[in-house]
Amino acid sequence: MNLTGDNIIEFRNVSFSYANTDRKVVNDLNFSIKKGERLAITGKSGAGKTTVLKLMSGMLRPSSGKILFFGKNIDDIDLDNLHKHLGFIMQENILFNSTIKENLFYAKTDASNSELETACQKAFIRDFIRTLPDGMETVIGERGIKLSGGQKQRLILARQFLRGTNDIFILDEATSALDQYSESIIQEAIGSIGEDKTIIVVAHRKSSILLCDRSITL
Repeated sequence: MNLTGDNIIEFRNVSFSYANTDRKVVNDLNFSIKKGERLAITGKSGAGKTTVLKLMSGMLRPSSGKILFFGKNIDDIDLDNLHKHLGFIMQENILFNSTIKENLFYAKTDASNSELETACQKAFIRDFIRTLPDGMETVIGERGIKLSGGQKQRLILARQFLRGTNDIFILDEATSALDQYSESIIQEAIGSIGEDKTIIVVAHRKSSILLCDRSITL
């Protein structure tokens, strides 16, 4: 996938309806996102924010209109290739009943200890891991049940940093279930993402929206 051009993502007159209904969840939506931009997507519950993200990632196809990545129609892009450039941090993420290290290896199986340390440092979770008796070998339980909400999100973020191929970070209500302290740590970690990376945030909280350059409301 050729990552050149000004607009990294563009929605042109995009509409979407789920099967067996005439209601348009997304109706004639137009916007563009430049490389390195921080964009917040806001709106009431049911306004179509998560649907927009699914359309953006190719999980859903528009009923009408076009979605472009660097000027190329998403219909003409290999999705496996596209997803190599996308890093998702959701409210609920996939974590396995294994060690912290094995959960990180899910992003890069041949990662060195130095790479693991650097990714965890960027995600502000390295110091926490060092307090654990078993460190990186700590088993976190099914879906990371032994970790707090903020610790789970920082581990997911570390995993995305470890991949190293992400040009676009997509956060879907990633801090909505966290307390204020945990949210502030996640926001600080997000702030460490390089300025050459594009960040798309779906959020209700004003503090998350303020991290962005601009916002669109659905």
